[in-house]
Amino acid sequence: MVNLFVSLLILGALVFYNIYWSRRMSRNPYLWAALALLFPVISAWVLNHLGSGTYGWLTLAQYLERYPHCNTGQGISCCSCGSKQIRSWGRSGIGDSSRLLSCHHCGVGLYHT
Repeated sequence: MVNLFVSLLILGALVFYNIYWSRRMSRNPYLWAALALLFPVISAWVLNHLGSGTYGWLTLAQYLERYPHCNTGQGISCCSCGSKQIRSWGRSGIGDSSRLLSCHHCGVGLYHT
């Protein structure tokens, strides 16, 4: 709740700052206020949707459905180079239970759990 209040306070200050300076510089204050309001909204949307850890990553079931030849009898292999060496990364840190798995050899992102 405090973070929301601080964010709104900073956003309000930014809008008033843009209106003040746009009037002093003989610019359209409403255009600059709209840009000051839209920029954080668009940035938050981009960070929320495109910056999430699993955007574009397949689940294990989807990965095996798309690449059935990668399910060997001894584990999962890379769809690009065929390597069986797979790196397991935590989404938000080392101890995270949800993982992003990528090929150790070529670096291709494989799937997430």
